[in-house]
Amino acid sequence: MIKKLLIRLAIILALVFVFNLVYKNYFLKDDLMKIPIYDSLQSHKCCSEILYLAESSNLTVANTDTDRRRISDMISDYYPGLEFGTVNYGAIHGSVYYKLMENIPDENRVKTLIITLNMRSFGADWIYSKLESLLQRDNVMMDVSRPPLINRFFLGLKAYDNRMENERREQVGDAWEKNILRFPYDFPYRNVNAWDRALADGSFKKADGSWDMPKIQLATSYVKTYGFQIDTLSNPRIADFDKIVEYAHSRGWNIVLNLLAENVEKAKELAGKDLIYLMQQNRDLLVKRYTRMGALVVDNLEAVPSEQFIDSTWTTEHYAEKGRKIIAQNVAEAMRIYHPDKYIDGKNLPVYICNFDVPSPQFSAGNPSTDISRSGKQSCLLTPEFPYSASFRKLHSEIDTSNNGRVRVSAWVSTRGNIGDLKLVVSFENEKTGLIKWNGNISDAADDKIPSWKYIEVSHEIPTPIREGDFMKIYVWYTGNDKAYTDDLRVEFVK
Repeated sequence: MIKKLLIRLAIILALVFVFNLVYKNYFLKDDLMKIPIYDSLQSHKCCSEILYLAESSNLTVANTDTDRRRISDMISDYYPGLEFGTVNYGAIHGSVYYKLMENIPDENRVKTLIITLNMRSFGADWIYSKLESLLQRDNVMMDVSRPPLINRFFLGLKAYDNRMENERREQVGDAWEKNILRFPYDFPYRNVNAWDRALADGSFKKADGSWDMPKIQLATSYVKTYGFQIDTLSNPRIADFDKIVEYAHSRGWNIVLNLLAENVEKAKELAGKDLIYLMQQNRDLLVKRYTRMGALVVDNLEAVPSEQFIDSTWTTEHYAEKGRKIIAQNVAEAMRIYHPDKYIDGKNLPVYICNFDVPSPQFSAGNPSTDISRSGKQSCLLTPEFPYSASFRKLHSEIDTSNNGRVRVSAWVSTRGNIGDLKLVVSFENEKTGLIKWNGNISDAADDKIPSWKYIEVSHEIPTPIREGDFMKIYVWYTGNDKAYTDDLRVEFVK
């Protein structure tokens, strides 16, 4: 009897092994590619020397931004000799970052991993977010500690944290009630719920004596978002980031934690010094803990001024152009200790080159294409619907105009249509008054090695005197009705 049971068990195990092998080789890839964040990782996991993992702070831009690149792209300005890769997706946090790290294969070029350390993600409102079920579902499939077929089985059974939205709201409310706020001085409110009720009870009034409801709602939002004290024994994000730092060290990677900026000015205006005390206390805990564990923590908590926060009616880490540049510069300068020979001053390069294969200093994102290229693997596709290439933008105040400064610009272009439909534009503008000067030119010289590519060059004196808000913008403009391509766009400042 026992012998028969052992034989049956062996047969079952053998079938599971075979089915797992079949699933892994023929079906797993398709299932994983349905996870956007995993799919994004595939483009960067083997070739990137610097890998940036982030939530929506990295990819959100303001409508008024001229330079619409991500924070990670701006960091790469300071390290043009290193290959940067970026994986970002809204609302992801520590547990997702850890799963992504585990999915980086042994054969990789990663030297430094930069991960956003979002203080807001340590609070109840994010820990028990309604989006958590979807994130945990994806985590099941990215788990490398189990056979892929078992992951798929768990997914089918919904064997993960899959609570309903009303259950999530109850969890948040319970946390706001149970977590006692402790200050080194007398504070009138025992918990977030009590603090919230006090603010909601007509704390802000207009000149006519009526309640200022938008201000009250925003104030209570700040209290609910930042009114917590991190418990290192029970907070799940602490466990996540502990594993992240330890795992990075085990793989031989430098680990940089980008502690994101919060709108401290607005928090103080609406909720006062008590909320700032909690925010700074949590900041100090995170910086000290992970510095002690060997991570490089870049403290940006109070680095971005209030006017650079895009969202004015709720709390987010979404920044306008100048705010993103502040964070990028702080991170880039801090990580010089890991790559001192690769660092350059990303604000004052004499030459800027965009080959459309990797993010380039001062250039916005273009419309990359693998159809043809003059160098590398990609060029920039231009069509009637997308007539402009990636654009270079620089404030005049950042340019050395001594000794009659000039800018020399060149690019290579290719088209089956009229080459005259392509213009290399050098535009001098002002943020308030608009266009100052504009110049566009086409040259008919072909590339001897690749006859289909022709050369464009423009040289222009930089206008003076410089006024506040003056900037330079450079791009390739296509006015035809077919397709065109541009590659190797080069901007050089000369005296």
